Amino acid sequence: GFEQITSIYNKIQTEFLTFKFNLFDPNDTQFDLFYNQLNHTLCDIDQKLYQILDKDLHRILHSPSHHSFNALKLLARYENLHIKFFDSTEFLIDIIQWYEKEELEKVKIIYNQCRTTPTIERDHPPTIGRILWARRMYKRIRMAYVEFMKRVELKDNLIMKKITENFLMIANEFSIYELLYHQHWYNTLSDVVNLMCNPLLVRQNLIRQLYINYDPFIDVVLRECELLARYSIAMPDLGYKLLLDRTRIRFSYERLKKLLKDFSILLAKAHPTSYELVEKVMTQVDSTLAIGLNNLNWLSKNLDEIFLPAEENISLMSDFLSQISSLIIHRIEEPINEVSRFEILEFPDDSID
Repeated sequence: GFEQITSIYNKIQTEFLTFKFNLFDPNDTQFDLFYNQLNHTLCDIDQKLYQILDKDLHRILHSPSHHSFNALKLLARYENLHIKFFDSTEFLIDIIQWYEKEELEKVKIIYNQCRTTPTIERDHPPTIGRILWARRMYKRIRMAYVEFMKRVELKDNLIMKKITENFLMIANEFSIYELLYHQHWYNTLSDVVNLMCNPLLVRQNLIRQLYINYDPFIDVVLRECELLARYSIAMPDLGYKLLLDRTRIRFSYERLKKLLKDFSILLAKAHPTSYELVEKVMTQVDSTLAIGLNNLNWLSKNLDEIFLPAEENISLMSDFLSQISSLIIHRIEEPINEVSRFEILEFPDDSID
């Protein structure tokens, strides 16, 4: 459509630039003929633009996204062309009717069907995911409604008044929905603080094994604090404090996890005969880690009290075990294996009478 209109316009422009006529000659009627032809051609162009607008609006409104906001933007562009016979009211009424039927009502249906189990992004926790879902749904109907309210011709329109009532009702439901889940999240902050006040480590009594005392719910709340700050959603001071500490907490968890893993690997690789020799070092490491059983928690600022001594003792223990293993293997086991391949005494096969 636009290619044909552009071609017609370029042709008229070329004819005008190459056309020769005398404006001061009253007998020269070429300009009048050209002007009448130009006026007729421009009317045809306006008519074609009108048809293209009607087709484009129909395509936009009946597309899978059927977003009224996009249709309004297209309508505004055509209004800026200032076509004489173009009346945007008819198209505007079609858009608001479509908005009421295909956007407001569908959002209302989706809300009623999915509010208990909404579609949440993969990396979003459930509570904040629901809040962001409600905001996305509200944004779908808000953008077009704001543009409608800017239109003076829709001020006293009966359809628009009905749309306003429905919009306010749906917006109120989304606000209450967000408020309830936001309040629920606010109440969980005290629970997560209590979890973070627990000791770093716990010990299983039967095998005396140490385990990290870290609840995965802490990660959920830290992620929620991060998302709340990103989307500028209100958050108490405690949430901002956790947000500032999240890197330190996660780093401490990974560091403690590596520490216990290295300690377990050393014990597993140690030669059975070397247990008594490294018992003193093992006791020192265990005593250092025992600080995490009573004195330190995830909110403590002095976690280096457990990390630095334990890492140093584990490093010493690793070197000591390596030396012991080397001595046992190269000074004892290998010589014994080598000697075992030689015959020390050879007895004759003949029997002794």
